This record gives sequence, C-alpha cells and structure tokens, in this order.
Amino acid sequence: MVKVLAEVTGSISFSQRGDKGQKGALMREHDGFESGSYKYLSGSGEEEYVDVVCVKGKWYQCTKTYDNATSSPSLTDGHWTEMSNYKSIATHLLLAENATINMLGSNQINLFNPSGGAMFGSFRVVSDDNDYALWLGAPNGADAPFSVTKDGSLYASNGIFAGELKSVTGSFHRLTAVSSDGKKSAGSIYFDGSGRITFDADIYNQGYNSAAKRGWRFYASNVWCRSAFGHRQSTLAVINGGSMRVYPDGYDSGYTVMALEHTTYDNKTVYKIPLYSPNEDLSGCPIDIVVFSPLRAIATYYYEFVPGGTGKRWMAINANDRNNDIYFCDVGGWHQLHGGQTINLVYIHPELLNPSQKDKTYFGRGIFWSGEKDLDWINR
Repeated sequence: MVKVLAEVTGSISFSQRGDKGQKGALMREHDGFESGSYKYLSGSGEEEYVDVVCVKGKWYQCTKTYDNATSSPSLTDGHWTEMSNYKSIATHLLLAENATINMLGSNQINLFNPSGGAMFGSFRVVSDDNDYALWLGAPNGADAPFSVTKDGSLYASNGIFAGELKSVTGSFHRLTAVSSDGKKSAGSIYFDGSGRITFDADIYNQGYNSAAKRGWRFYASNVWCRSAFGHRQSTLAVINGGSMRVYPDGYDSGYTVMALEHTTYDNKTVYKIPLYSPNEDLSGCPIDIVVFSPLRAIATYYYEFVPGGTGKRWMAINANDRNNDIYFCDVGGWHQLHGGQTINLVYIHPELLNPSQKDKTYFGRGIFWSGEKDLDWINR
C-alpha cells in the first residue's frame, strides 16, 4: 500500500541562480519582509543563502541580490519571483506559513531566528561520530546550550528529567533529593575537589535481604566516627571443640558452621580461630566475641587466635561453667580460661614490642589480655 505524504496542486519553478559552492546556498525563510534595512540574497556566487519571503500567503524567491532593501520592497522590481502554489512538501524545500524551517538538499533541517536571520539550530546527517547531528540555541553545535553528536553524546546546559533516568557511568557536582511531591528538599550529596563525598541528610542502610535471609550490610575500608558510636549486637563465633559457628549478622540471624584448622604445637593439638574473614563466604567479616561452649565438662582444648591486624580487640568467654580446661596462647605462653571467665584481648604487632618479637615463631606472639573475671552461675 502506497501512502501519499504530500500532494502538489500546482507547478514548482525555481529561477536561474548564479554559480554556487559545492554544497550550494541554504534556503532562508522570512514571514514577511524584515523591518528596517536588510540584505536579501539570491544564492549567487559565494553567497550562503537564498532568501524566500511569504507575503499574504504567497511565497517569493529572491533572484537578484540587493544590499539594502527597505522593510517594504517591491515584489515587481526584478528581485523576486513568485513560487508556485503547493502543499506541504516540494522536492528541495519545505515551506509552511506558520513555520520557520528550511529543509535543504544536503540532508539538513535548519532553523533561523525570525530577526536577523541567524541560524538558531540544525538537524542534519553527519559522518563523523564527534560531529553535531542536532543542536538548538546557537549558530553552531559547539556553542549551543543543547546538542547531540552522531555517537549519541548529549549536552544540555540545564534540564529536568521527570521520569526514570538510566545510566552506566556519569559525573555530578551535586545531587539534591526531594520529597515525593517534588516540593521539599530531603537532603543532598555533593562532591568537592578533595575527593570527599558529603551527605547533607541522615543515612539509612536498613531493610532485609530475603534471598540471603539477613539484613543488608555496609562494607567499608576505614570508618572514622567523630561523635557517638553504638551497636545493638556484635559479630561472634561459638566454639565447640574443633568446630565453629559464625554469626556474621548477630546472634538473632543465621550462622555458618565451619571446621577449624588444626596443627601440632608444643606436643598439643591446637585449633586456629580466625578473627577476620573466617572463610570465602565470610570474606571481610570480623569476629568481636568468641564464646567457648564445649559440650563436655571434662574435655581439654588448645587454641590459637589469628587476629588479623594490629589493634584488633575481642572478648573471649568460657560459657561452660563446669569446664575449666580451655587454653589459648598469649605473648607469655599458655593461658587457662576457666569456666565462667570472661577476658578482653588485643593484638599488637610483634615488631612493636621491646625486645622485638618480629622474627619469633611461637604461638600467641603479640596477643595481650586484661580484665579477666570469673562469674559463677552454676548454682543460681
């Protein structure tokens, strides 16, 4: 089926014009004659434009250039030729009484300011990815407040996106959050030259990860708290012999069971307790509380804490009030943790000690403890 886009009701004729450059002159429309003096061009020689004027619903083409026409030049002084009547589209030119758009034979649609005739914008076919295929607001794409290059790069000096904005990468100076009705500022994020990101609002990282069956986590390399700091729970590990249950999101959430590595040291089987990244699934997870909970009252176990970094602090508790045979290595040797006892520990890099213990290989080097207390509850 052939769809008719336009119907020509008369003939179209173009007056003979002088020689042009390779691209030819661009058609330039006028809705009536310009006020004051104006230089109308016929497109001859090196002239860039051919002026066409709409007067009382009829279109006239300038066929002879004159430098200083008045606001009401004569259409019969030999400078103008009437263009035949037609509808919507002609072969080389699109003309409409209420439009100021020129479509030329060089795959361009150009818009001109109604006063002065300067180009306002253009839509064109280009071959270079960095060339401007569309721009508005200036004679050329480089100076326009809005432009699009062939490769799809868009520049806008200002704008409002009322719908969804999808992006892969980008850069911002400042982002302002507003309420759902768009009227009240709810905070902002801004970026300065020092590499900092500043939030002017409370930050909530809450909710529940249904797939992982835990709350959402916040990961960070370093956190400097300049005011109050508090927490509801701590990460902890529960030790029973050579097995460890890790609660990475607190005791109220799920846990992971893992077997402890063991080795022979000082003629004893020693289990290693990792206090950071205990396995691949828990990469980055620190352990702040270690609860020894042997099922048997008479059982002896030996452990080595593997703390991670200097300054690591943790608490150890023997939660079986009947078992007095839990031992761990510290900087001074084996330490017995009786049933019901709690103890605070900290790790200091061995090279900071005097005399230095950097090159020593004994278990427990760099581990210090304080504040040991035995609390009995067996008879309560």
